[in-house]
Amino acid sequence: MTAEYVGTTLLLEKNLPPDRSLRRRLERCAGFVVEVSSAEEARRLLSEGGVALLVADALFASPRETAEILRSLLAVRPVPLLLVFPSSGEEIADELAVFAQSGFVTQETPESLLRIAIDNARRLFEIRMCPPVKRTIGQCAACELRERCELRMSEERFRSLVANIPGVVFRCRSDPEWTMLYMSDLVEELTGYPKEDFIENARRSYVTMIHPEDVPSVARRITEAIGRRLSWEIEYRVLRKDGGERWVYEKGVPVFDEDGALLFLDGFIFDITGRKRVDDQLNSERKRLANVIEGANAGTWECNLQTGETLLNDKLLELLGHAPGDLDPVTMDVWLSLLHPEDLGQVGDILAGHVRGELENYDHEVRMQHRDGHWVWMHCKGRIISRTPDGEPLWMYGTYIDVTDRKQAEKELLEANRRLLAMQKVLKREATRDSLTGVLNRRAILEHLNEELARCRRDGTCLSAAICDIDHFKEVNDTYGHQTGDDVLCGLVRLLRSNLREYDKIGRIGGEEFLLVLPGEAGRSAGFHERLVKSVAEHSIQTRSGAVRITLSLGAITVSGDADTDEILARADKAMYKAKAEGRNRVVFISDAKAP
Repeated sequence: MTAEYVGTTLLLEKNLPPDRSLRRRLERCAGFVVEVSSAEEARRLLSEGGVALLVADALFASPRETAEILRSLLAVRPVPLLLVFPSSGEEIADELAVFAQSGFVTQETPESLLRIAIDNARRLFEIRMCPPVKRTIGQCAACELRERCELRMSEERFRSLVANIPGVVFRCRSDPEWTMLYMSDLVEELTGYPKEDFIENARRSYVTMIHPEDVPSVARRITEAIGRRLSWEIEYRVLRKDGGERWVYEKGVPVFDEDGALLFLDGFIFDITGRKRVDDQLNSERKRLANVIEGANAGTWECNLQTGETLLNDKLLELLGHAPGDLDPVTMDVWLSLLHPEDLGQVGDILAGHVRGELENYDHEVRMQHRDGHWVWMHCKGRIISRTPDGEPLWMYGTYIDVTDRKQAEKELLEANRRLLAMQKVLKREATRDSLTGVLNRRAILEHLNEELARCRRDGTCLSAAICDIDHFKEVNDTYGHQTGDDVLCGLVRLLRSNLREYDKIGRIGGEEFLLVLPGEAGRSAGFHERLVKSVAEHSIQTRSGAVRITLSLGAITVSGDADTDEILARADKAMYKAKAEGRNRVVFISDAKAP
């Protein structure tokens, strides 16, 4: 049975927002809250008993120090644990990963999800505290609860991964209302309603946003996909808050557990209204073509290929702005004079291919000059209908259709695709770059390090990796403020770049911590890194608070391609801390396999 948790919620915090909004939400979800800002006070309260839940600021100290504090607190008295991160995009440090498995939220987590996280943390605590004996029916149920708990905890990681996808990401139940468990922020841009309205059908269900005429087909397609355990792709209309409609493309997949039970539905929703508009224009053009041909309202022509005599109907003349008789006597030469000079060669080649029997039809698009001087795009189709007794082509018939609107739509579509490609490039840069300094972010610099190690393995060469950390950076922030601290970080990047080669890479792997990847020979001596540290110490960085001088502690290691990334980082990091321990503003350099 699940225990009734009655007691104090202990909130260990140092960096949470001053508005105390998280504490108020905790009080509504878990009862009485005691807020402390020191590990010693937390230990005392835990030793006295009565604490039913520990909620800890994940940034209470460094990840390593925070992990040690949590271990010592839970050693005093094991209780359910919930970590609090600043935002869903915050990367979980390795030292805190084991504690995050117990449960974690962000400072902005709404009350409904906070209540679920607290419940999950308590249930997981019960499961972990169960002794390893034969399981009863109740304990088997606890195992199922644990699986559900871990599934819910993974949802926070899911949110951080999809935050920048240019569409709506969703997770919902497979019920008649498609009750949303998660929706990304762009649903508000699509429908006009915030995502909170749809979570657990708080104010409305998503199915009510689907055009009533489309609901049956959408439901049928999804039901069929679930039954066949396949993904689905559908297009339908969404009703907006302002009364408008949007066309969307949805791709989803049913998610089953290992026993085959349906858990939920995951998917993406993209606004395709613009594409639909272009599709509608093209469909309208095709429909118009069919109607014109059917009703003999197309621009038609007949040409005697032996004499050049050409007959045009009034509709074709009208398309080019001419009245009947304007071009008389119409000959092939007169007609060819209306073609754009750049298209004449194409027309001649296609006609010759059709005459020789290489092309079944005479089919091409050309520009023809309107009476007022502008160019009209025409789609010409024709075919040789009769031949002379000796087999030479005689009469040829065909149609001309004005396709200027379609050509313009295609041009606009190409331009839209060009803009989309440019946007994708920007998104890729944003996904790999640190937003403050512009250098590679942690994930991107580690990928680059792996690539360089692979190159070293192929070429039999070496590379250097260095971790540098600004000395006493906290004092800069405390003295001048975080904006000046940001100026210092950007200024340091400029100084480092001025001392490195174009293909040397810099990545920000922590608050004031940077990783340098230096391929080749340049970074293989202690002197190079010492000159780098000296250059930083000798230059002032201009900030909004004036000139600020800083120093670096740098740990560097030279390795071959057989080295392991984690080992390189660990040894370089250890060397950097050794540089700090030896007085800062210095380099600890490792040129062989020995530990620093």
